[in-house]
Amino acid sequence: MSPSAQVPPFRWRDIVNGHALVFLVGVCVAYLVLVVGLAQLLLAPTGKNGQYVVVLPPWAKVDRIFEMSTAVDGRVIGLNDTTNAYLLYVERHDAVDALHRAGAWLVLDPARVGGILGCNPSARGASGIKPAVPTR
Repeated sequence: MSPSAQVPPFRWRDIVNGHALVFLVGVCVAYLVLVVGLAQLLLAPTGKNGQYVVVLPPWAKVDRIFEMSTAVDGRVIGLNDTTNAYLLYVERHDAVDALHRAGAWLVLDPARVGGILGCNPSARGASGIKPAVPTR
């Protein structure tokens, strides 16, 4: 046999890099699934009292939230146009889907994130407009 036809002996170090890469990719995928799943679970809107926090794209103007609230038969009850997060009162069973169809990036539960995003009804928006409180 010629020396070039011989198969080199097996060494674990030759496959360690491949196994490390597979392990790293697996850990990253598991982490992403966990984070996305927890975020979905914790931030999903409940529709309690018909209130939703709606996040619009950064380039959207304040007027866009009023157009959206009209499109879904709702009312704006909290403003924070610096973060493009607004508190809406919508009395529909398909409010989340309707808000997404109207152009909302995110629809969140106000009890969980409303105070963080600064769109609670007691606060004034950066535009200085005092929001109306809904009545039933």
